[in-house]
Amino acid sequence: MTGKLTGKATRRLVGRSLSGWVAGLSLSLLGAAIALADVPFPLWDILPYLQTQTSVPVFLPDVLPAAEVEQIYISAEADNISYSLSLDYTQDCRGATACNIGSLSAEVGGFSFGPNDLLPGDQFALVTLTDGSQGGFFNFCGAYCSAILQWERGGVLYTMYLKNGTLEELLTIANSAIAAGPR
Repeated sequence: MTGKLTGKATRRLVGRSLSGWVAGLSLSLLGAAIALADVPFPLWDILPYLQTQTSVPVFLPDVLPAAEVEQIYISAEADNISYSLSLDYTQDCRGATACNIGSLSAEVGGFSFGPNDLLPGDQFALVTLTDGSQGGFFNFCGAYCSAILQWERGGVLYTMYLKNGTLEELLTIANSAIAAGPR
């Protein structure tokens, strides 16, 4: 499903089980509901769409770490200078707080969190990624915790977010995406 949504192209990827995806069902199907248990990321369902919508180098992981959910639905938005993937518990969530598990995004000149954005109880740490580059890990807590990992490459800010996530989970995702290289 490709179309315009507030000036951005969007595509919703829903409805296919991991077993169906692994079995090689037609990639023309819109759908990639996956179980998170160190499973392959549905790269080939998402990548062709992103490559036609954005000029930003696309960094996507090969795997997603284990989580306490049975399925994840992915929706994507992209324009010339950015892309964003929403990882959701439900098919029609599209990033709404109650049904969202996380996101992967990139934006030319995007907003970067800094230590000055922290409140008492929040956490910040500099981390070294698999390619030797530096990133910033933030854990903001309120009703739930928002674990965020950001790094910059070539003027593009890459951000990975997991609701109630951990540094280890985010590092697994980011390092997988970086090791795979721009796609």
